[in-house]
Amino acid sequence: MMTGPDRDDAAHEAREALRGPAHPPTEEILIAVEAGLAKVPAGPANEWYGIPGQRPTPHAGRLPGRHRA
Repeated sequence: MMTGPDRDDAAHEAREALRGPAHPPTEEILIAVEAGLAKVPAGPANEWYGIPGQRPTPHAGRLPGRHRA
C-alpha cells in the first residue's frame, strides 16, 4: 500500500520555501525556466471572451411554461 508524504515534512518544506532560497538561481536555472515557459501553449490575454462561462444563459434549458386552466 502506498502512503502519501508526511504532512509535517510538507509543512516544513513549505515554510522553508517561504523563507526563500539561500542562493539566487543560477543562469542555467533561469534559462531552463524560460525555455519551459516558452513551451507552454497560451493564447493572447485579450481572447478571454472565447472561454465559455460557467453560468448558463437565462433561456438555456428552460421548459415552456405551464398554463393553468
